[in-house]
Amino acid sequence: MILKKIFLFVFISIPLLFASDYNPFQKEAYLTSSFGESRGSRYHAGIDYSTNMEEGWTIFAPEKGDIEDIKISPFGYGKVIYFKGESGKTWVFAHLQSFQKEIEELVQKRQKHERKNDVSIALPSLPSFKKGDTLAFSGSTGIGNPHLHLELRLDRNSLISPCQNGVKCFDTIPPMILEAAAWRKNKIHFTDQDNLDKGCLEVPNEDAPLRLAFKIVDYSRTPLENPMSVYRIELKAGNHSLFKRTQDTLAYTKMLDIRNELLWSEKTNERGDWHLILGSIPEERLLRLEVEDFSNNVSFKEFHIKNSCEQKWTPTLFQNQDSILFSSLSRAFLNLSLCPQKGFKLKDSQNKTIASNLCQLYPKKETPISIFFEKFPDAAKILVTNSSHAVEREILLFPLKNKKSFKAKLEDPYYFDFEIKGLKNPYIESILAIQKVKKDSLESIEFHPKGLQFTQNLKVCFEKKHTPNPIYWLGETSQKWFLFHNQKSDRNKTCIQVNELRDLSSILDTIPPKPGVPYFKEKQLRIPILEGPAGILNGNSIKVTSTKNEWIISEYDSDPQELVIKKEAIPLNDTLKVFMEDALGNSDSYFILKPKN
Repeated sequence: MILKKIFLFVFISIPLLFASDYNPFQKEAYLTSSFGESRGSRYHAGIDYSTNMEEGWTIFAPEKGDIEDIKISPFGYGKVIYFKGESGKTWVFAHLQSFQKEIEELVQKRQKHERKNDVSIALPSLPSFKKGDTLAFSGSTGIGNPHLHLELRLDRNSLISPCQNGVKCFDTIPPMILEAAAWRKNKIHFTDQDNLDKGCLEVPNEDAPLRLAFKIVDYSRTPLENPMSVYRIELKAGNHSLFKRTQDTLAYTKMLDIRNELLWSEKTNERGDWHLILGSIPEERLLRLEVEDFSNNVSFKEFHIKNSCEQKWTPTLFQNQDSILFSSLSRAFLNLSLCPQKGFKLKDSQNKTIASNLCQLYPKKETPISIFFEKFPDAAKILVTNSSHAVEREILLFPLKNKKSFKAKLEDPYYFDFEIKGLKNPYIESILAIQKVKKDSLESIEFHPKGLQFTQNLKVCFEKKHTPNPIYWLGETSQKWFLFHNQKSDRNKTCIQVNELRDLSSILDTIPPKPGVPYFKEKQLRIPILEGPAGILNGNSIKVTSTKNEWIISEYDSDPQELVIKKEAIPLNDTLKVFMEDALGNSDSYFILKPKN
């Protein structure tokens, strides 16, 4: 009994050590991202505050504590402070413009001593800070528009929701339940918001276990921008809870669990995430879905499960990538709405035609590829033909059901082999679909479905005689190509490893970064950098000196790709020498004339 009382006291006391309703700016600032939000293969580890597209908002200490680490980088967290409070928790303040005076002087001293723009200072010799002291000023370093990213860490692996632990989270709009998806094996029915409002959720009429997913979004204010995650999702039948998930904590070692909870959809730049609902679902009872955001605003829908709703609705499932093969609900889909402009044939591994016209067999416009295997278990490829019956492309198919790992070697026209380890998603019939496409004169390999769950790695090795250039991956929302920094090459192969499916391409880039026209803005000299797809590796890939070889602190602003030098750091009546190197080692030096004010 004594132990129980002590534990209860500690559990209750920990939140009280935090500042009650701590506001980092001491003025209103709405959320633009929330805890646990989808970031592709990981959750968002903290919350983001809008600073109204402004930089320089003062950030105040949440409690008494010390600064453990300071880091400077043009990517990731940009300029960041790790603040250890007397509560034992670590507060992370990222994407900063600058630091409080003593910290700023310490950082510049380290930069000049090491002659590096990017530095890391562990346990700096600074006095303790009191609650309310100035720590730093908000900015946009690392990535994106001006904002503040705030995290609350228990240790190196564990994070907790700031909103549920004493941090003020400005969010005035309840979550929205936008759509529902129901499936039995490979047959999927969608229900829109109007039908859900009328109390109807449509499901396939088939003798198989029923699975549900709901598309949900939260916004903090109007206009409805920056879709966020939600804190609680609960499905009820009467007073009985059938399923409940709350987002109180995260662990870096379990970030891939996102693939089991948020089903990846091709329309990633649209609002909302698909949340998988697990457990037994009683189809004869009235069901209630409750959704709560991090500021405790609650929305709900009440509905009956039916085989058909009155109002018919056909969703648009793809947007960003290819209109023939795409991903939705973590499945590979074929767009049969292109019939009859295009033909679709199904072949086996011996190249024998086993279905000459998929358009006739499957009249539904957008069809999950896994459904083909119910009738054609030996399917190995889909041939896409044009109106002249010429083959436009070949889609390779690999069923992954009940497999923990998978290997394959592909010949003409692919010339690569791949291996996936740690396959895991018992709720979806996973068919891996691969195609080679050409867009804007660039050939690439598309893997579908995006969001395929595997707990170890996908290893892809390209034959060098067919793929001599470095390997890049495609950002799913940005639609930009990024270099794999850890690719390994020998005489015959170039190999990369990832923990999620990505589209890949081999890109030639031999041109070093070049400076654009310099200009002054807000006491800063800003020099646009014209760079190829390889990009700048880090802030130390750029070195600025005077003609007298005096080293000058500079900052690479990765968005909008500009070099920034403080006006007071530039020697009078002198020319700057700027050395720039991209991630592939392409480099050159340039002399920059200081523009007139």
